[in-house]
Amino acid sequence: MSASAERQRSADMSAASAWFDVFICYSRRDREFVERINAALGDGGKNVYVDWRIPDWSPDYENELLGAIDASDTFVFVLSPDSLASPHCKFELDRAVDQGKRIRPLLCRDVDDSAVPEALRKPQWLDFRRDDAFADEAARLLAAVNVDADWVQEHTRIGVRAGEWDRNGRDPSFLLRGSDLRDAEGWLAGQGGKEPAPTERSCSGIAPSISATTPRREALRFTLWRRSTPATSIEACS
Repeated sequence: MSASAERQRSADMSAASAWFDVFICYSRRDREFVERINAALGDGGKNVYVDWRIPDWSPDYENELLGAIDASDTFVFVLSPDSLASPHCKFELDRAVDQGKRIRPLLCRDVDDSAVPEALRKPQWLDFRRDDAFADEAARLLAAVNVDADWVQEHTRIGVRAGEWDRNGRDPSFLLRGSDLRDAEGWLAGQGGKEPAPTERSCSGIAPSISATTPRREALRFTLWRRSTPATSIEACS
């Protein structure tokens, strides 16, 4: 990521002008485990968002949580019977899925497989049920967070910028320009199967920024249009 993109990333991540490597979603009944995970990630140099408060579900509270999820590169879900039954955890998970976040489930207690939503079935689980395996599993978690870090950071930055553009009525003044746009174009061109994939929202936010002045940009605009347009709309336009 270029220096200009990193400065923009730091400025745009949230209302608090912060960004996070990891957001931890958990049941308060698993707090002791989460404190250990938070410490392990912090020791590994990661900036972690953990909400230690009792949820009050005020608009300000919800907005802060949503902003923190949007501004996080990896969404960690602590799997336990309590988290799977929690509407609070479901609220956070739904946002992470909507934003196309990289999701890493951590199994801290046995769960009923039938209660696990599809979004948590697909990623590989890290098994923290044995206390003597904690250090090894924490090292695996750190390694997973570090995979394609530059790609995931740009995914977060572009997602936040697309959200900002959308919330402001898609005002052209919020479109990407200059080095920000070049970074976004390079990010898309370098996807190569990396995860998480660009979301419909991020593609719809980038496409209007691109002036089709070259064949390469024309091809990129078409690719973005296909990704940001539902299949039924594409068929109707064909």
